[in-house]
Amino acid sequence: MEELLRGQEVAIEPIFQEAFSYSKQVVYFPIRHHSPACSYHLFKCMEEYKPECILIEGPEGANEMLDVMTDADTEAPFAIYYSYKDSKGYVSKEKEAYKCYYPFLDYSPELVAARYGVKQGADTAFFDLPYAEILIASEENKGLRKKEDKNNYNDDYYLASNRFFKSLVERTGVRNFDEFWEKYFELKGLTISTDEFVGNMLHYCVLSRMNSDERRLQEEGCFAREAYMRKNIEAAKGKYSRILVVTGGFHTYGLMDSMWGDVVGCDEQNIKSSNGISSNSSVSLKLHNIPQDDQGVYLMSYSMEAADGLNGYASGMPHPSFYQNVWQELEKNVTDGIKDGNDKAIVSVDNGDSNEDETVDPGMCQIYKDTVLKYIVNVGKAVRKKEGYLSTYDEICAYNMADNLAMLRGKEYPGAYELYDSVLSSFVKGEYNFATSLPMDILRRQLTGNKIGKLCKNAKIPPLVQSFEELSRKYKLKIGTSVKNEVTLSIFSTKRHREISEFLYQMTFLDTGFAIRQKGPNLRLKKDRNLIREIWTYKWSTQVIAALIDKSVYGGTLEEACVSLVGSKLKEDMNSSAASDILIQMFEMGLSEQLSGAMLRLEQLLGQDEDFFSLVNAFSNVIMLDELSTLYQSDIDIKPLIMAVYRKVMYTLPHMHQVKEENLADTMEAVKTLNSILSRKEYEKDLESFIDILEGLLAKKDINPGLDGAIRGVLYGRGRFTASEVGNACAGYMSGTKEKKLKAATFLRGVFFTARDLVFVGDTFLRIIDEFLLGVEDADFMQLLPQFRIAFSYFTPAEIDKLGGRVAAMHGMEKSKFKKLQQITPEVFAYGKNLEEQILQIMEF
Repeated sequence: MEELLRGQEVAIEPIFQEAFSYSKQVVYFPIRHHSPACSYHLFKCMEEYKPECILIEGPEGANEMLDVMTDADTEAPFAIYYSYKDSKGYVSKEKEAYKCYYPFLDYSPELVAARYGVKQGADTAFFDLPYAEILIASEENKGLRKKEDKNNYNDDYYLASNRFFKSLVERTGVRNFDEFWEKYFELKGLTISTDEFVGNMLHYCVLSRMNSDERRLQEEGCFAREAYMRKNIEAAKGKYSRILVVTGGFHTYGLMDSMWGDVVGCDEQNIKSSNGISSNSSVSLKLHNIPQDDQGVYLMSYSMEAADGLNGYASGMPHPSFYQNVWQELEKNVTDGIKDGNDKAIVSVDNGDSNEDETVDPGMCQIYKDTVLKYIVNVGKAVRKKEGYLSTYDEICAYNMADNLAMLRGKEYPGAYELYDSVLSSFVKGEYNFATSLPMDILRRQLTGNKIGKLCKNAKIPPLVQSFEELSRKYKLKIGTSVKNEVTLSIFSTKRHREISEFLYQMTFLDTGFAIRQKGPNLRLKKDRNLIREIWTYKWSTQVIAALIDKSVYGGTLEEACVSLVGSKLKEDMNSSAASDILIQMFEMGLSEQLSGAMLRLEQLLGQDEDFFSLVNAFSNVIMLDELSTLYQSDIDIKPLIMAVYRKVMYTLPHMHQVKEENLADTMEAVKTLNSILSRKEYEKDLESFIDILEGLLAKKDINPGLDGAIRGVLYGRGRFTASEVGNACAGYMSGTKEKKLKAATFLRGVFFTARDLVFVGDTFLRIIDEFLLGVEDADFMQLLPQFRIAFSYFTPAEIDKLGGRVAAMHGMEKSKFKKLQQITPEVFAYGKNLEEQILQIMEF
């Protein structure tokens, strides 16, 4: 590392002596989050230093979680979930809600330190600024205030996003920061002493910090956090003689500043201190009186998939399952060497300030080689099982290539990147593309892993999360893996399946992202209502648990939370359509006992709603609920609500004659829906008043032509108009003024929407249209064409074929010949038109 960093003007030795001397009261151990090499050397350090107190970087609000985190029954990966509701507006005027994750893997140095400290009886604690205070100290859209769905507490991105690393990439020839890290710290780190490893870490981290934007660190709350951590270190120095400070390497130098500040709570005093790099920079920090109810801290299961740096986790290392395998072997090596005192002992240290006599086990070099071989063999087996073309010789070639690539790249032994390149070269036959990608797809999945962590029984888990897990177990849904699963439900024939459907709808309503309905009745969109099965896909993820934690304020069970959230939504300003949509969602979720209250709210909203389209949608929704109540085994009486909505619809309908073009489709749909509903026997008494309203609309001189056509189509179906009368109305548009003619296509659109069978009643209608099209000017035709296209889109392909035959007959052409006519392309049409114009000009001349 020294030769790599040569030329950088920085004196690391004094910093190292101050930070990492076992004779000092405070030992600073710099880490990268989720680094097996850091954990390996940290464990050795703790064994030698025997700290009385271990301070670990992390918001201190989670100290109560340490017992659960270190419990023997708690399995990584897991994460601390922090939330903060800014009710007092300390962060911003918007008073938003915030959340972040602090993930831990078995090889996360922070977890290794916590487990060791609790087991050895050392006072162990997180000592960073509380989460809410970090947010307050950060600028808008900076640090943990970034507008992201999944903010992470860890900030290793500082190590890769600075000017120093950019120049380092050019000198080392690596592809990215993760490959650089693996080469110089994970691989090389196992062949050097802890002293040298920590020295290299400090060297790299200090240079990274010196080449970082100081303003950015201020905006992201970095300086404020370090001031708070220094205050906690100073407090610990008054109690303990051996203190180990475990923090991200980027912060280590900032914590060693000799200018300490005091922190007193609740807005009484500011902290001012140097940032540890530039003596002319200072930070001011004040603590706030934050209500306890605004802050939440929970421990939650996490997944290898979510912890993978390739899946959007900015501070995560890629390939977590690969490094988990490495760590398991390292952990055996460390504990065997220390506990058994055998000849494979890893450390042999004198009583001086440094570990000069430390030796390295030569067997460490084999750990990565064995891990690479394990993955090559496992991928080979999986590929053979699916496609059968790989041989043992291919696996031997892949292993040899990984070993040789490491040698060429100046690495002590192959790592994840050599593994990836060797599988790509040896297992992919021919060009790498979608058809040949199976080996790489399998490798990527295996490098990531699908393990999900597990919390011990004493874990503080929100009741809502417990409810979800209990119901998942009851319905035998697979939530022990992050793999997507599918379930098919016969919702009308099996009570259990209906209950599972309600459970999945509840999870959907709570916006957890757990399940997606792929097929089945869609009541809200009024589609596929004839289907009797639902097909759902579902998948456990950390976001599911996070969403449930967020919704825990609404109740302790899924049903309670859904009921409370429904009540909260119904109190909002909304129209009757939105309220009726909520009714449908309640129906799907099986909340039949609470429907009466929602129906009462809908009746209240009807009095305020003057939106015709909203009212018609509400009317359609409540009618549908009434129809499905028997099928879904619901005994709710919705008929009084139906009449209330109907009366309001009938009140607003007479005023819809001047509907705007953008609302025409919805208006025609509304008229058609009302006509369909009033065709039922139970509504016969209201039919005449509906027809009277439609006839009144036709009497309006400024009625929209599309609505005019739609109403005439409805009245034709009711026997109030003959085909000839509708045809005459159509002819009136087509033979009128130019302005009237341009509305003819829109009129036809309305007619065909509600009564397209009119075209097949004799030839009158077709002849009117045919004569109109023959006489219309080209420019006007192009203006009419879009509406004509929409009008004829209501016919089925078979009906279009039938119409084509009739039009062909009208022009003396056989249907068979008509079918052979080819559509003229726009280019050919334009050429012919231009040619015709030129000929006409010559003839006129």
